[in-house]
Amino acid sequence: MFILLGNILPKMPSSFFIGIRTPWTLSSEYVWRKTHKVGGICFVLSGLLMIFVPAIWGNNATAITIMFVIFMVLMSYSILYSFIIFKKEEK
Repeated sequence: MFILLGNILPKMPSSFFIGIRTPWTLSSEYVWRKTHKVGGICFVLSGLLMIFVPAIWGNNATAITIMFVIFMVLMSYSILYSFIIFKKEEK
């Protein structure tokens, strides 16, 4: 599911209902496009890691913790990236 969403995310038009909706992405079409391009890559990476981490560590608490931490880091990166792009565009 994350791999599919990662492929669809960069193609989404600016919307108040779907996508990475931060105040920065909603205020600028440029920031929206750049954020969703990076967010799409992060979603695909998260999906691939959710496939391969359990294959390596097995289906246990360690694998679930690793997947959760990696997912949160990648999603936080998308949000931080949107803020950085917004500040650069603001100048």
